[in-house]
Amino acid sequence: MRERMFATLGIWAAVAFSVGKIVDSLRYTISTPLEQVTDAPFPQFNVETAFVSGEMQVGAFIILLFIILCAMIATMAIWDKAHSAEDTSAARADARVEIRETQKQKRDRELRVRRLLATMDEDDLAALEEQHIGDDGEQMSVEELLAKRRK
Repeated sequence: MRERMFATLGIWAAVAFSVGKIVDSLRYTISTPLEQVTDAPFPQFNVETAFVSGEMQVGAFIILLFIILCAMIATMAIWDKAHSAEDTSAARADARVEIRETQKQKRDRELRVRRLLATMDEDDLAALEEQHIGDDGEQMSVEELLAKRRK
């Protein structure tokens, strides 16, 4: 957030500096020398401020609009990127939580199976192994056993 703020401030500070320089360039001064007075140590000048021609003022106005438009687009890009980055990081965090929950469920299931096997005696284990063998003598998977049990 701080980086985006400094980038935005930098952009608008550059815009303010540029606008000031362009507006200052629209005025200029005309110095014309006055009659020389013999006892004056320095020459005297008549100073007048004038503005550039109308075409130059229109050109400067167009440049100013372009600079401000570019700054607005840059600001929107900086902050829009931030929202999409936050959305991506939130999605990653959600995925990590989901993976963690899945792993926890697997650990809990394994722990329950270990506890069940620890409580079983030899006869129970032998009966369990017999149930794991199908009618054809092949070993059955847990899914097959559950499907057979449901029937």
